[in-house]
Amino acid sequence: MLSEFIEIFGVEKIASLTANREFTGEKWFSWLKEKGIPFVIRLKNNTLIDENYFGGKDLKELFSHTKEDEFYAFDKTKIFNTELYLRGIKPLNQKKL
Repeated sequence: MLSEFIEIFGVEKIASLTANREFTGEKWFSWLKEKGIPFVIRLKNNTLIDENYFGGKDLKELFSHTKEDEFYAFDKTKIFNTELYLRGIKPLNQKKL
């Protein structure tokens, strides 16, 4: 669908792509970077970071030191074999009523 949009309107019409955790993977991230499409994509807790960045931890472990509702940023992190800027926030612990 995105390829069709680009074909009709051009990649320059895309300011940024926002997507949820289902839209991840090496091919997808590589394609977005190749096309020059900025993206913000939520990742799953168990997503692994490249071994050369932070010792190959998963995101849950990487953000384990942050407090609830605290924002943290990492620069030049490699996920799905793609160099990215990683940002995250630990959500508030919401108890079910």
